[in-house]
Amino acid sequence: MTKLYMWLLCLATLASACNLYPGSDARTEDLDVVLTQYNDTTNFGAMSTYMLRDEVIPIVEDGSTPTFTITPQLEQTVLDAIEANLAAYGWTKVDSVDNPDMIFASGITVTKHTNIYENFPAYGWGYYYHYYNYQVSTYPVGNIVIVGLNENRRDPFTKVAPLVWQSLIQGPLVDNVDDPLGRVERDIEQAFLQSTYLKLNP
Repeated sequence: MTKLYMWLLCLATLASACNLYPGSDARTEDLDVVLTQYNDTTNFGAMSTYMLRDEVIPIVEDGSTPTFTITPQLEQTVLDAIEANLAAYGWTKVDSVDNPDMIFASGITVTKHTNIYENFPAYGWGYYYHYYNYQVSTYPVGNIVIVGLNENRRDPFTKVAPLVWQSLIQGPLVDNVDDPLGRVERDIEQAFLQSTYLKLNP
């Protein structure tokens, strides 16, 4: 298992700790979750170039076979959105042979979520007693993971580049949603809007 894949898998595991709540009054697109985190000792302003891995990796447990499909349209949407937002922030895309300052990579995983609801019936209330029951719902949620590695600090012995930026996007790939690719673009843009420290241009 590569170090990059391990970073993606760790973020995918984090996705299972987050939750969405179908059945509420909110629209499904209002329930998307965009988390970002960065290393605050990294001087992003001293960088200018990046390489983007040209594939979106299906993230599964080691040795498992993906139970989901990353369509070419979805993969291209993710890659185009990352590239567009980095360009808007002043980054220049280069090849690996050009010694990029950063490497960005992305992956997709599907996690299963379980919600437990307390349902109070419209009857059965009395002066001295009440009762309620529970309902359980389970549903799959697609998650997009994006990581940024600092190539300038790659260890010459271990060959490991430290993770200095990461984003976990949960929600736009659930089943039966409106305009899933549009939501992917919007949520990736939100990840960068939350990461103004990546902005190189004034």
